[in-house]
This record gives sequence, structure tokens and C-alpha cells, in this order.
Amino acid sequence: MIDSLLSTTPITIDDLEGFEIVARGKTKKEQANTEVYQVMLFSDKLYYIFLGSSEGEYEKNLAAFKTIVKTFKRKKTQ
Repeated sequence: MIDSLLSTTPITIDDLEGFEIVARGKTKKEQANTEVYQVMLFSDKLYYIFLGSSEGEYEKNLAAFKTIVKTFKRKKTQ
């Protein structure tokens, strides 16, 4: 469950525009503190969603999530 939205930032990856969202909340079952990273990218008829969550080491994991998402490349179609 999301308690607070920490940031919403425009982002462009692989020529797709979208938003990068960081939020804080608690897990449903154990009520453990968690931080969520989500990126939504939009094209003409499609969208892509990436999600990462962490119950600890937030800064380290956030950096890893950002690095991973920035490697996204759409497969070339013929």
C-alpha cells in the first residue's frame, strides 16, 4: 500500500517518453516499510511498465533499478 509519493519525473528511454515514479509505503502482509520504483513509457499504441520494490537498502536498490531500466531497448521489427 502506497503511503506517499516521493517523486514523479519525466523520462525518455529508447525514444519513448514517460514518467519515473518513486513512492513509499508498506507491504500488505507484514506491513514492512517498502519503497517502490516505477517507470511508464508510452508509444503510439503500446505502453511499457517497469516496477521495482525494496524493503531495505533503498538508495542502493533505487540506483540499481534506474540502471536496469535505462538499458531497455525495443526489439527492431522488420
